[in-house]
Amino acid sequence: MLLYMLGAELLPCREKKTREYCRRKSYSLEWGYWINSNVTRYHWALLVGPKEEAEGGKGMRYHAKERVTDSGVSWIFEEKEVGLLATSMLLVRVMIAKVEDKNRLVSILRSTPVRQGAAGWNCVGWVQEALQSLAADKKALGTGVVDWIKVRDGAMNFCQRKKDEHRFDGKGNYEMSKAATYDLVEGKETIP
Repeated sequence: MLLYMLGAELLPCREKKTREYCRRKSYSLEWGYWINSNVTRYHWALLVGPKEEAEGGKGMRYHAKERVTDSGVSWIFEEKEVGLLATSMLLVRVMIAKVEDKNRLVSILRSTPVRQGAAGWNCVGWVQEALQSLAADKKALGTGVVDWIKVRDGAMNFCQRKKDEHRFDGKGNYEMSKAATYDLVEGKETIP
């Protein structure tokens, strides 16, 4: 299994539009996001799933998301099975770690708090705190890069490079059923 941070279809998050996902078989942690110049405009999440994608493959997405009701907006933790193939809104993924102990990983993600009512807190804060907890644990993940600044900057730089290469505007010749993917651990692009 690998741990990935990634971006997919827009979710109902007013402040962010990015998500992460984490996968396992070899599972990995990747990060991805939608085109935008500011990380706070994306919704972030984690997905756990197999290293190698297969048609019809599934993974588990973990994230904090906004819930809009008649009484207002609140943040909730969501754990949901999702397909692994790229959607039209998924731009890039960045593989950041191998998962050594999936049960431990899931326990840490489930215990990462949703900070209801905290000024400025959102899904990005949840992901940042989840990565900090995983880094401190030292047992859930194997080889990886989970330092928040390195992950955030690596993902943002990769997406900007793909944007500059016209990956998302139809001017390039890319396989759009697959998300552009960068392996932050090995420092190389795996899917253009």
